[in-house]
Formats: sequence, structure tokens, C-alpha cells
Amino acid sequence: GVDEAITIIQKCSHNPENIEINALFDGDEVEPWETVMTIEGSLADFSHLETVYLGILSRSTKIATNVRRVVKAAGSKPVLFFPSRFDHYAVQPIDGYAAHIGGAYGVSTPANGVYWGGRA
Repeated sequence: GVDEAITIIQKCSHNPENIEINALFDGDEVEPWETVMTIEGSLADFSHLETVYLGILSRSTKIATNVRRVVKAAGSKPVLFFPSRFDHYAVQPIDGYAAHIGGAYGVSTPANGVYWGGRA
């Protein structure tokens, strides 16, 4: 979700040329209390986006972390990500990407693979 959060800030903030973002990469493992992203600039330029980018980061992190835990527990067995029956269709692309970052071998729908070229 880091790439998507950065894109939202760059495209939807006021005066994006005055904002500096430093962040970890999608897929980087994070330690407790480690900073994932810093945003420097006038708060008035990007504070209206806080709920959006924090929601993106938290949901994607939750999915990638949970999938990575399952992948580690599965050892050499491939892990398939099948969320489509249990969540809103609109979140399938970003959830599928987060699962891919977490190490999922495959996904259940074409929408789950759209951001990374995966096939159902």
C-alpha cells in the first residue's frame, strides 16, 4: 500500500511540489515502532488526505502481513489467496497486490491479479 498511498498524496494534495515523502518499499518487513513513511511540507497541503492514505496503508499492511505469516507457516507449499467471496469487489485489486507482496502463489479472481499481472 505504500506506493498507492504515495500516489494519492502526490495526485490529490495541494501544492504537491512542496511535499517530500520518504518511505519504505512495498514488501519491506517492518519492526515495531519503525517509521514506515514521513511526509514533510505544509500540513494544510495534505491533511485532508490522512484518512485515505492511512486506510490504504493499514489494510494493505494487514493483508500482506497475514499472508506472509501463512506463507512462512506453509513452508514449501504454495499459498493461494481466495478473498473474493468475503469482501467487497472493489478492494480485490489492492488486496490481491498486498497478498502478492506477502508471498501468495496465486489468487482467485482476475481482479486480484490486475496490479501485478497475476492470473486467477
